[in-house]
Amino acid sequence: YHSIIKTMSRRRWIPTAVALLFPAIAVAFSLLSPPPILTTDNAPTWAALREHIIHSTPTGQRLHREAEQRASGRGPPHIDSTLRIFDTNDTDAVRVTLYRDQAAWCPYCQKVWLYLEEKRVPYRVQKVPMNAYGDKPAWYTRKVDGGRLPAIELDGKICVESLDIMKLLEDSFIKMEPEEDAKLSEELLQLEKELQRDWFSLVFYPVKDEALKKAQSDLLDTLQRVDGVLSQTPGPWFLGGSHPSIIDIQYIVQIERLIVSSLYWKGLIIRDSGRFINIDLWLEAWEDRPAYLATKSDYYTHVMVIPSQNGPGYSIPEAKGIANAIYGLDDAWKWNKKTTSSYSIEPLAPKQLPDGEEGARHEAAYKLISNA
Repeated sequence: YHSIIKTMSRRRWIPTAVALLFPAIAVAFSLLSPPPILTTDNAPTWAALREHIIHSTPTGQRLHREAEQRASGRGPPHIDSTLRIFDTNDTDAVRVTLYRDQAAWCPYCQKVWLYLEEKRVPYRVQKVPMNAYGDKPAWYTRKVDGGRLPAIELDGKICVESLDIMKLLEDSFIKMEPEEDAKLSEELLQLEKELQRDWFSLVFYPVKDEALKKAQSDLLDTLQRVDGVLSQTPGPWFLGGSHPSIIDIQYIVQIERLIVSSLYWKGLIIRDSGRFINIDLWLEAWEDRPAYLATKSDYYTHVMVIPSQNGPGYSIPEAKGIANAIYGLDDAWKWNKKTTSSYSIEPLAPKQLPDGEEGARHEAAYKLISNA
């Protein structure tokens, strides 16, 4: 997951403001709460801190080992990877270059990235800013018409549009099992479009009163249809089998964002609500896959990023409590913070915390030190 450290203190300006306006009160304040004396004489260097986290914590050892593996194109999937060779030893045989956004926020880039990982297709990565976050370099706009993201270069040829890219890769490399049924796949892709329509109608339009009720009802009805499709297969996946298909990838990227945005702006609980058992099982199956966890974002990041991609979400008063918790207000950022005794706002998959809460703190420290 991509959240590292979220600074929550918002009161550091108070002593300064008091000192400027009320000197006497400021003196009393300083006597009651003397500021700590900070010296740098004995402070460890960044290099010393890095050595400590690497050699003194299991999490630091694991992260350091994985970073060394990434340098040669191996190891588990990771946002920082620029080369993935999987089972091959010949880097010259890598036929695919993926062009994706720098921050790993683009949903369409996530689809192609996830497909390449699940398919274990060797590839290189070049990162390009999305339009909302900076100008694309001239070399990229010359290479890719309109500078669109994502794009792949396969054997020297450029392909854009995430679904077209995945179909091209499917035709160019060994197919996943099971063999996809064309008619069923098209029906499911149409249902996915209807799901997106109903999601957008609820979250990104200023609907009120009866229109709001209808938009929510339409989304829940479409989700029920999706849940029904998943109930018809022996395993968790849309087309059956032991691995996710292109259809599963199409859906997961949308549903990941649908769940958090409906919760944040409309207070609508979808996951673990008891209404969509098969979708819940499907999500759990995805969260057991390292490739998905490497591409998956957190709730806070989503609600900050989605408006720049889909337009503003429209809040309702009933969503304020959950929205504040996701945003970090009212002392909300606590370990496993819950809205009720039984509902966790942002459930964490077991594989997201391989070393527990202490390991999560060490991972945050490792990342911060690495950026120094």
